[in-house]
Amino acid sequence: MIAILKNNWVSFLFFIGIIAIHYGIASINSHLYFGKELILAYTTLLFVEGIRIALFTSLKNKKLKIDFVQTFMVFTTIQLIACIAFTVFIKIKYSDLSKAILIQFVILFGVTLIYQVFVIKRLSKELTQ
Repeated sequence: MIAILKNNWVSFLFFIGIIAIHYGIASINSHLYFGKELILAYTTLLFVEGIRIALFTSLKNKKLKIDFVQTFMVFTTIQLIACIAFTVFIKIKYSDLSKAILIQFVILFGVTLIYQVFVIKRLSKELTQ
């Protein structure tokens, strides 16, 4: 339980930092859009990150016979479904702003993936030791 809270706190700080940087760049550059739709994007990414933390923390429980590869496949499937659902929602609901929102979402998703690579590699090293 402590590991889940610690990992959630680190991820929350990561996303707060990314939001602050994004908002700062958007306030300087008038061509960059930052609105409630992007807050929804951050919420989606943070929700998926919480699922990642719960799934990968369950690997440390020896009573559960869960393999790392199975957990990774489940997580990437959930992540893909959430991102596709967000993309479809934005495309239907905000068709006039969808291009600007989705380009920024793809960039945010890429930054999140880079963060997840480092976290999952560290977790993989912890589990093999």
